[in-house]
Amino acid sequence: MIPLIADLDRVTPDGQLRVFETRDAGASWTARGAGLPDRDAYLTILRQAFGRTGEGDAMRLFFGATSGEVFGSLDAGATWFRAAEHLLRSRACG
Repeated sequence: MIPLIADLDRVTPDGQLRVFETRDAGASWTARGAGLPDRDAYLTILRQAFGRTGEGDAMRLFFGATSGEVFGSLDAGATWFRAAEHLLRSRACG
């Protein structure tokens, strides 16, 4: 899960990009942010642009933001990297 401030202000809280993980059906959550921007990162995350492949500790996760950035993890969210930046949707694509 990636939290946003509110429906009207759909950016990451405090300018810190974090992915939260639960392993107990939501009873507790752990922030995962190693490698993600931790200041001035007021991003809007695209919920339809969050994907995964694999399972367990080798699960690969990727998500995109309206800024055109894509972030990825190759270790189930333990660490993150910027996979792409400045990707923009073409107006011709709708």
